[in-house]
Amino acid sequence: MRKQAGVEASPAVRKQAKFLGTPALESRAAWRLSGADQSGPFSWANITDAQRRGVWARMSEFEKMTPSQLLSTGSHRVSQSRMAKEAKERLRRIELDDLEELWSFRVTGRQRFWCMKRENVYSLLWWDPDHRVCPSLRD
Repeated sequence: MRKQAGVEASPAVRKQAKFLGTPALESRAAWRLSGADQSGPFSWANITDAQRRGVWARMSEFEKMTPSQLLSTGSHRVSQSRMAKEAKERLRRIELDDLEELWSFRVTGRQRFWCMKRENVYSLLWWDPDHRVCPSLRD
């Protein structure tokens, strides 16, 4: 006599999918430092010890914030088309002129650091102590 495969009407569900990531709107900032520009007009080589301490303190604060909270600090994305000629030229020289935008992070009234962004990771690029990458109309 041959065995016949039996078919159960409804298989029992024993597992549920779990979401292991953090939704993009809740992801906190993370920093990548290895690509920081070390020459040119916005070089990190020009930062003083006091300024560096201020930047690290702000970066530590920013790490605890959601993207919407970051925007409330005066930090924001800036399209390359709005940047100063000097900044556009530097992007061209370091072969990053294909980037459409960078992120500006306010340290103090005029001081900024600039990053490239991918998901929640901000790659440090420039130190801008005099707000020259993208001067505001108030400057």
